[in-house]
Amino acid sequence: MGSLPDDIPQLAGLSFPFDVEVIDEAKVLLKTRYTRDDFAVDFIRSVTSKRRFVEAGLKLLDGDECPFCGTPFNSDAQKLIESYEAYAQGQEAKTVAALEPCIQALDSLHTSYGAFVESYQGRSSWLARLKPAFPALEAGELPSIPSTAEPNAAADSAVGALRDKIADISAVQDCRDVALLRNQLQDTQAFSRAAHLAWD
Repeated sequence: MGSLPDDIPQLAGLSFPFDVEVIDEAKVLLKTRYTRDDFAVDFIRSVTSKRRFVEAGLKLLDGDECPFCGTPFNSDAQKLIESYEAYAQGQEAKTVAALEPCIQALDSLHTSYGAFVESYQGRSSWLARLKPAFPALEAGELPSIPSTAEPNAAADSAVGALRDKIADISAVQDCRDVALLRNQLQDTQAFSRAAHLAWD
């Protein structure tokens, strides 16, 4: 292909390097039954939704005043802080903290995979248009890659399972869509490697 122009959109460097270890970790978390700590379910629900805010406040805590409004803590507030600190040391909080990055990573798939598909299809179209003018391109065929619909649906389902796990860490969640998503992403990575080899 030495006679080809330099600005042909080579697919080298176009890849979808999603870290499948995130999916593996999500699968382990989903299928593991964790025991609830000795706290009221109401307390757990109330702090889970505000965990980042509470933790930010506790990092700023210096003395017996609220770091946000400066109001002195009464005995009930002190007990609540102590309860949260005890909760944060338990399995519930640790499991939720492990689940949240998995959710964020899978939520980001919509954008990152969509951008990859758009870029791949754009380069594929350009190469297809160049074929009639450059016989050296005729031998190469680019593999087609999955559309965004299937990975997005599997990612949404996996995120739903992870959110259900946050709601009840003691329940084992269905991992089928997580496994399906892993296979789809591995296939996509294989497609991009094949394209790289075809046009390198």
